[in-house]
Amino acid sequence: MGELNDKPMMLASGGVLPWKLSEEEIERREAAEKEGKQLPENEASNSARLAAIEWVEVNASFVKPIRLKTGPLKKPFAAFDACMDELVHHWGVDVTRYKTRLNGPKPANSPLSWVTPSDYPTKALRTGQQAIVNFRLSIDADGKVSDCYIQAATQGDGFQEAVCSKITKRAQFEPARDASGTAMAGYYIGAVRFELP
Repeated sequence: MGELNDKPMMLASGGVLPWKLSEEEIERREAAEKEGKQLPENEASNSARLAAIEWVEVNASFVKPIRLKTGPLKKPFAAFDACMDELVHHWGVDVTRYKTRLNGPKPANSPLSWVTPSDYPTKALRTGQQAIVNFRLSIDADGKVSDCYIQAATQGDGFQEAVCSKITKRAQFEPARDASGTAMAGYYIGAVRFELP
């Protein structure tokens, strides 16, 4: 949240795409898929791709793209990975197993059914409030939501409570699976946008 030319504005991150897959990587993945094999989500080859990044580009609809030439980012990404490992450990996830997982938790029912228009907080609806709520779910080895945490949220009455109470009741998952295919605890991160027409 902030101001732009004395007008309120909000900056929302649409996503980060740090690399394109090489032709070799695409062929390798297609060959594995044809053989019915599943490759781990987080492979060591990601480190090589991240180490090759030497600039960051910011695109916004109202200005030309801005490219920041940073130089090699191998060390900052390594520091970020170490920080993320520590964080995930505190979330109750076995980091070593999770790094070589076949897959993280996958929704078994539609995320669109987790929070519906009828869950819009009444007071917020009356006063015309809108919100974006970012959440993180802890998913146990049985695929059940064991906890819900609000990571960030815009201001508003009742939005955070609505998100966690409804998602905890309605969300269903296939659990994360380690490299041997054994179910394990994991996490799922998402967002709910409450918007009036």
